[in-house]
Amino acid sequence: PNLFSSSILALDAKTGELKWYYQTSTHDLYGFGCQGNTALGKIGDKKTLFKACDNGRVHALDAATGKLIWSFLPPSVKYLNVEHDFGKQPDYNKATAIPSNQPHWQCPGITGATGGDIAVAYGKVFYATTNFCDYMRYTAVEPSMLNSTGTTFPDKPFEMPKNTTIYALDAATGTPSWSYDIPNVPHRGGLIVTGEMVMAASLDGNLYGLDVNGGTVVFEKYFASPLGTSP
Repeated sequence: PNLFSSSILALDAKTGELKWYYQTSTHDLYGFGCQGNTALGKIGDKKTLFKACDNGRVHALDAATGKLIWSFLPPSVKYLNVEHDFGKQPDYNKATAIPSNQPHWQCPGITGATGGDIAVAYGKVFYATTNFCDYMRYTAVEPSMLNSTGTTFPDKPFEMPKNTTIYALDAATGTPSWSYDIPNVPHRGGLIVTGEMVMAASLDGNLYGLDVNGGTVVFEKYFASPLGTSP
């Protein structure tokens, strides 16, 4: 299972002792770890940890125990040649079987399906998903190949669609309150929320300000340059 990889860990701040862990992808073959920020909030009186991972899922965990409260898998993300039922035990024989060396699409690609930092405010969890696939071919890795990832990227036979969806999830249940689509570009850099607006800087050159209650556009400012960081 490769314990503690692709995982959320809670450490005692005074001693460094491991208090609990929650593994989001057991035996992760696709690089779907948990980057970006970790947000703390509350569901009722329960302190809650919110985290998005590169498999596209958002998790709400009991901050004291690590027990899963809810998990959201976005319907807007395309999954191809990856196992996306991340709650089940994987087929460990895949680790020893010789994989096909034929070029193939992997969706999400190696950069994952989550577009950066999430934001928790106004009783909601805001995050961006991104559709971006990689066309790849597995290659052998010898001990001397210290910089090899085991993958090469042949010329693509065609371009896969790229797009972004911004979600507002009910913090208590994980149910989507609304979503907003940005066509033709993946998203990187995360979101911020302030003044009852969620703001996203997009690779299409626009800074979007969306109303937190309905996802309607409050403002849209064009900067004539791709914006790949958090506002």
